[in-house]
Amino acid sequence: MKQYKTKEYYLTHQWLLRKFGRATYCENKECSKKSSFYDWALIKGLNYERKKENFIGLCRICHKKYDYTSATGEKITSKLKGHKVSKKTKIKMRLSKLGKRRPPRSQEWKYNLSQALKKHWNLLKLGY
Repeated sequence: MKQYKTKEYYLTHQWLLRKFGRATYCENKECSKKSSFYDWALIKGLNYERKKENFIGLCRICHKKYDYTSATGEKITSKLKGHKVSKKTKIKMRLSKLGKRRPPRSQEWKYNLSQALKKHWNLLKLGY
């Protein structure tokens, strides 16, 4: 089962789902309309109460942007400090920064990935 922030958080979201169902559209006017998943998001500054006025429907992309703050970024960074990353993961991260997409998952996926890793291994050594 998922770990929830508090019992109140869990119960309020369960109440929203039972009473109003899932959010069906994004209320953000600047939404890119790329996501097809919608959530109920607590409006900043309000408390978790069983009032629909305290929540807005947002797509997942907008919900993440809405909830993300500089404090959230600092929290994530502090958790990753000192975290050891394997060479393979470093190369994957480097490939994603270079705009190289992961090969599609198929039987050849492992072979394609190993070829990409070998090809871009020197970039990592050079510090790119």
